[in-house]
Amino acid sequence: MRLLVTGDTPLIRLWADALALLVIRHSFPGARPTVKLHTFNGADYLTVEVGDALDTRTGEPHAANPLLVAQVKLTYFPGAALARVWMAAAWAGLAQHEALELVTWCDRIVLNPHAEPHRETPWNRGLRDGLPLELTPETLVCALAVVMPEEVARAFVELGEKLPEVG
Repeated sequence: MRLLVTGDTPLIRLWADALALLVIRHSFPGARPTVKLHTFNGADYLTVEVGDALDTRTGEPHAANPLLVAQVKLTYFPGAALARVWMAAAWAGLAQHEALELVTWCDRIVLNPHAEPHRETPWNRGLRDGLPLELTPETLVCALAVVMPEEVARAFVELGEKLPEVG
């Protein structure tokens, strides 16, 4: 993963320090995940993109390069360890989204995560919840619950900056 930091606010600096040594790999050889920390209209954002991505269904280069995966408005900093735990859960949510695209019947995706309404589709929760539009303590619980029971996710968020390194 490449970390690109263009914003310079106290919140962006905390996130940049927490994610500086994080490694995120994509399942497609050659795909290049990028996490951008930036400011837009006075708000801080974390944007996830994948350069040189392949279309999940065809294996051909994706039409969008880089592929914008998500843009999350950052409202607070949960602590360094929890920030990294969130990125792991969020990446797992993206992988779940891509895995759903691979299961077809009669050339149709069985549980299409792009079905409308896209943001509300229940089976798109890996991507939707993992990388929410806005990161708050409550959306962080939902993001972590993509990969763990909600009560564990809630306990992690309640620990916040006191959460030790996990794993």
